[in-house]
Amino acid sequence: MNHKIYRLVSEYKERIWGGTRLQETFGFKTDINPLGEAWIVTSLAGNADNYVEGLDMSLNTLYQTHRELFGTTDDLLPVKAMVIASEQDLSVQVHPNDEYALEHDNSLGKPEAWYIIDAKEGAKIEYGHTAKTKTELKDMINNDKWEELLKYVYPQKGDFLFVKDGMMHALGKDLLVYEISKNADLTYRVYDYDRIDKKTGQKRELHLAKCLDVLRVDEKGDGLIHPEGVIENGCEITTYFDEVGQFTFKKIVVKDSGNYFQNEFGFYFVNEGSGKIGEVNVTKGETYFVPKDHGELVLEGNIELLLSTYRDK
Repeated sequence: MNHKIYRLVSEYKERIWGGTRLQETFGFKTDINPLGEAWIVTSLAGNADNYVEGLDMSLNTLYQTHRELFGTTDDLLPVKAMVIASEQDLSVQVHPNDEYALEHDNSLGKPEAWYIIDAKEGAKIEYGHTAKTKTELKDMINNDKWEELLKYVYPQKGDFLFVKDGMMHALGKDLLVYEISKNADLTYRVYDYDRIDKKTGQKRELHLAKCLDVLRVDEKGDGLIHPEGVIENGCEITTYFDEVGQFTFKKIVVKDSGNYFQNEFGFYFVNEGSGKIGEVNVTKGETYFVPKDHGELVLEGNIELLLSTYRDK
């Protein structure tokens, strides 16, 4: 198959804590309201699976039938990405590791990371907890000692935060975030502020038994990071995360023109501006797939690209 550049069509998810900010910021075309998430890179057949323009097939079908474009051996595309706008607090949650997820839910685990596209003043992220033992953790959860238990970090635009499996976490309101994760959709909900889902008239389901199984009490996490970029061939490149077998995330900023080379396949989200990737005209809010071994990319215009990729060696 031709190693061209292909545009992906986003999938959209209604969320109780969403609103209209994603449409207003990126021009996403959907009537869903409240919109919480735009799944810009997803290949979960039967759940959400991006349509690949120009090929008349889904991303999962492309991955299963043309593995040479990806150069990986995983049964599923290894990465998933979405853009999130939180107009209310998300539930406090935890993701399991692969072993637990496969045994209990026939799924991969979901370590994830967030790049902060924008954060209003005072916005916060729940990250970790104060309990020293599993017994203390169980007692604080069962007795609703949330103010004592929950810990927070206060992000700013351009920050990055990695969330390991087993870590308690939650995005707060007033955040615009790019999320990269393993290719799974598995979340265990710890706490949801006792709010009522207007559609059901009920509180949303919690998963406390599973949460207590997988929550860590010895994990502090790396916290917020904000690395410096480097200038290469007319591009300012900032590497936020790059771990073999996990995923890689970078920001690429071009003013006028630049050249960028990536050995692995890549998904490029246009976070700001407009211009060209190779011969393809691109604009804010769009996502493009560049196959493995495509060669050097010529980037033109004033654009900020968020790159998700993966390498297994």
